[in-house]
Amino acid sequence: QKKAAENTLFQIALAQTERISHFIKLRRYVSLKMLNVISKSSLLRPQLVEKNVFSSFYTLSAVLSEKIKWKEFQKKFVYFGGDSFYAASKIVQDEPSIKNSKYKLSKTPVAKKLQKNIINFCTNQGSIKDANRQVLALKKTIKFFHNLLHEKN
Repeated sequence: QKKAAENTLFQIALAQTERISHFIKLRRYVSLKMLNVISKSSLLRPQLVEKNVFSSFYTLSAVLSEKIKWKEFQKKFVYFGGDSFYAASKIVQDEPSIKNSKYKLSKTPVAKKLQKNIINFCTNQGSIKDANRQVLALKKTIKFFHNLLHEKN
């Protein structure tokens, strides 16, 4: 019975490994499309990906304008059909294991400020259709907040 379970796990791992190229292509597809949308807006500043670098885009990161609340942007993105995204990790000195230790790190006010506005878009959609849904949700979300900000001015 243990051998059968090990064999099943091996088969699953092998199948996933054989499809890795497919998943990376999907991640790159959605990320590059989203970067194109982001490049036309001043509301998000995308992560830098050098031209000579091949990124598999585990996530696509961008810094959200301080004029918009992170949680509001996330809610609207999901409302328009996007997958919920991730917040940035805590900066090192705010991690409990460091905060409660004898180590004292220097202050990093810029990192602390940026961290609150970093969005990590999910890029693990299972199909082109799902990926396109993310891109459309991003377009609608950016348009919504762009219009909202211009109404205030």
